[in-house]
Amino acid sequence: LQQNANNSSEPQHVQSSSEIPMIPSQHSELAFNIDTFNAIMHQLNGSNHSINSASKYIMEHERNCIHVCQHLKRYYLHDIQPTQFDKRLHILFMINDVLHQSTKAPTSMAMATPTSEQHNRLSHQLFELLCTAILPHINAPSKPEFDRVAQLLTLWSERNIFDPHRVHRLKESLGLIVAPPSSMPQSMPPSMQPLPPVLLPPHPHPHAAVVHPYQWPPPHLPPPAMVLPP
Repeated sequence: LQQNANNSSEPQHVQSSSEIPMIPSQHSELAFNIDTFNAIMHQLNGSNHSINSASKYIMEHERNCIHVCQHLKRYYLHDIQPTQFDKRLHILFMINDVLHQSTKAPTSMAMATPTSEQHNRLSHQLFELLCTAILPHINAPSKPEFDRVAQLLTLWSERNIFDPHRVHRLKESLGLIVAPPSSMPQSMPPSMQPLPPVLLPPHPHPHAAVVHPYQWPPPHLPPPAMVLPP
C-alpha cells in the first residue's frame, strides 16, 4: 500500500509547473532537428504538398527562427548547386508561403500559437535571409525565370507583406535597382559636397612660377634686372 501511495504521488510532482524543465523535449514544438529539416528540404519539389509541409515545419519552430534561418541559409548556399535554379525557386516559394502564414491571426485560443512578436521576428529573419543570400544568389538562367522572382516582390508589396522601404532593399538585392554608393548619400547638403577640381592652364615654360589655385590670374611680375659685367 505504501508503494502504491508513493506511485500515486509521482504524477502530482511531475505536473507541478515549478518542476517543468526549461529545455524542450525532443517532441516539443521548440525542438529543432537538423536531420528532419534537411529531409524536408530535400523533399521540396515545388508541389503544393511539399511547400506546405516545409512551411508548416518552419512555422512550428518559429520561436527558434534565428536558428532555423541559419540552417536554411547554409542549406541554400552549400547544399544546392548554383545551376539548380528550380530548387532555389522552390525555397523562395516556401518562404513566400511562410510569410503569408505569419500574417494570419490564430484561429483558436486553445491552440499553442506564438505571439505577434514571434511572427515579427520570423518575418524579420526571413527578410534578412532574402537580402543577404536568397535573392543575390538566385541565379536565374533567363529573363522569364528572373521575372518569376520579381513577381514575388511585387506581390509582397501589394499585399503589405513588407513595407516600401524593405521592398526597395529587396529590389536592390535582386538587382532591379542599383543601390547608390554608401560613401555619397543622395541627400547630402551642398555645404558637405566636395569641391570641383581646379583646372589650371598649362604653363608656358617648364621653369615658370607655380601659381596657387586661388591666385589666378597670376600677378604681374617685373622683368628681371639686367646685371652688367664688371
